[in-house]
Amino acid sequence: MHSTEVLVATLQPDAGVISADGNPAAKALQEIYSGASKAAGFRGAFSGPQIENQQGVASFVRECTSLKWESAEARLKFTQSEDFVNVLRPAILQYIDGASIQQYDVVFNASPEPVITSGVTEVLINAYDVEAVSTESQRSAIVGEFLAFVEVVKPVATSLGGTGAVYGWADGEHEKEGNKVKVLVALVGWPSVETHIKFSGLDEVKPNFALLKTQPKPRQAFHCKATGV
Repeated sequence: MHSTEVLVATLQPDAGVISADGNPAAKALQEIYSGASKAAGFRGAFSGPQIENQQGVASFVRECTSLKWESAEARLKFTQSEDFVNVLRPAILQYIDGASIQQYDVVFNASPEPVITSGVTEVLINAYDVEAVSTESQRSAIVGEFLAFVEVVKPVATSLGGTGAVYGWADGEHEKEGNKVKVLVALVGWPSVETHIKFSGLDEVKPNFALLKTQPKPRQAFHCKATGV
């Protein structure tokens, strides 16, 4: 399986909406992808705004980006290259708040592309204290809860146009709210945000949320409308 680099960041206040045609931030991000496309192991990219943060505060839109690499090592080699360090990274940091960047290297259980290219993608970034998921059995138990939920509600989700779900543990440890954590990233494809909301409110779905017993601390959840770039 290939590695997917998942990025979440906040735009600078005057950057505008990064996906807008002709926007300087969009052009700077495109330079990153153009440079990455020449790197060994690069397999493509998808990017789009976080839907929940567009209304009224477009200048603070969060971006979610998925960069596909042959491996995490291929991505690391590119980010350490002279071109990236001296030209590409400074260009994009004019428009993105560097302190806001979250970066996760994930090997998903299946190709994430069908989910990322749905109408919208539900993005779940679940963080767990390192001690709580230090063993394979502990991590498998959490994944098992997620899969049990998906299996039960899949017929309903599919009937509404859902395109499936993928998941994977991010490589290494990360820091959230001052704590060392392991991160489980899950992506779910929906035709629209409204469809997801309808799904979550159905009587045949709501009782099954109890299957998700192990609650992450903290958890991020948002929708992203991504397109290939």
